[in-house]
Parts: sequence; structure tokens; C-alpha cells
Amino acid sequence: PLIDLIVGLPRPKVFEKVLQTAATMGVGRLIFVCSTRADKAYLSSPKVKADSIWEDLQIGLEQCMSTRFPDVHVYASWAMLLHDLPVRFCHPSDSSRSATRLLVADPSAESTLSAAPIELQRHSEGGVLLAVGPEGGWIPEELEGLYRLGFHGFTIGERILRVEAA
Repeated sequence: PLIDLIVGLPRPKVFEKVLQTAATMGVGRLIFVCSTRADKAYLSSPKVKADSIWEDLQIGLEQCMSTRFPDVHVYASWAMLLHDLPVRFCHPSDSSRSATRLLVADPSAESTLSAAPIELQRHSEGGVLLAVGPEGGWIPEELEGLYRLGFHGFTIGERILRVEAA
């Protein structure tokens, strides 16, 4: 299935690693958001500019010998992302790119990724939209916003991972 990622905007050096790794792994869309725990100054970093993003994606694609660049979106605010998510990234009328499985990494969730809710496992078509928080994680209000949109929480275990590893 197609995998799209929402990532809380990390430090510029980590941003670069996320781009390269996501391109190597075949992610379709990368959606970065300046969430509450992200430093807004990161948005003005040269690493977040189009030319630098393109270069980092190219490095990742060279690693896996692919030519398919993921789409990259950068949101300056959480509110803008929440407004756009249902229309741009989870819209059921666009079945070719619609995310039918919505997952959010939440350390307090009871489900593990391997034991995702059965209703999510039944969807064989459509993509997966996976939300990974920034360094420090999502704040409760951000998690609530994702849950209201139909996201299902999961944990990968007791360990808290760095953004680039998650």
C-alpha cells in the first residue's frame, strides 16, 4: 500500500535525514507540520527550502535507485494542517491517493502497530497515512484533533524513538 507521512517539524539536520529516508523507503507524500513542540525558527532554515528538499530527496532516491519523488508539503501551523487533512489527504472521492488507514504514533495507545485494529487490517486498497510527532511528541490537543479525524493510535513499544527512526 501507499504510505504517506505526517511528521512534526524536526530540527533541520533531522529534517534532512527524514527526507532522505522517506524517499529511500518509497513514501508517497511527506507532510511536515510546525506543531506546538516544534521551533517555528526551523521554518526559515535553508534546509526547508525547495532546492534543499529536492537535493535531499534525490540522495534518498539514488540510494534505492528510484526516480519517483515524493510530494512534500510544509505547514506553518497545526490549524492549517487540520483544515486541509480531510480535503487534501484523506478524501474518499480520490481513491487512488486516499488514505483509508489513518494511524498516529501515540506512546499512551494500547494497540501496537502489529496488532492494529481489525477494521484497519481489512482495508486492502488505499493508502496509509501515518502521523509521527516531533521531538517531544504530540501534545494532547494535537492527538485529540487527529483522533477526531478518524486516526487510530498505536505504539511501537516501551521505547520512545527519535523522529528519524520512527
